[in-house]
Amino acid sequence: RNISKLNTFLYNQAMERIYRLCFESILPGGTLVVNIKDRVEDGKRVYLSKWVDKVCKQVGFTQEAWFKWRVPGSGFTNIARSQGKLTVDDEDTVIYRKMA
Repeated sequence: RNISKLNTFLYNQAMERIYRLCFESILPGGTLVVNIKDRVEDGKRVYLSKWVDKVCKQVGFTQEAWFKWRVPGSGFTNIARSQGKLTVDDEDTVIYRKMA
């Protein structure tokens, strides 16, 4: 039951439920930190971070900060890149707050 293995539509549905549950369980003033990496499907980048931001705001969180950083990658990433495949070489860390 690894949610990340689902196709984008089912992944988004499952994660929306999780973000709603997070919002319900966090006390006012508390934070949620999401570390997310976009994915590649059918040779195209799927921007999951933009979707996360939209959903977290819809459920009631306020964005506090957004950081983007270049990840070191792995052997699998290096192999894919050497084969000319599209790779995602950065991750986003987004901090949300549940306002009082």
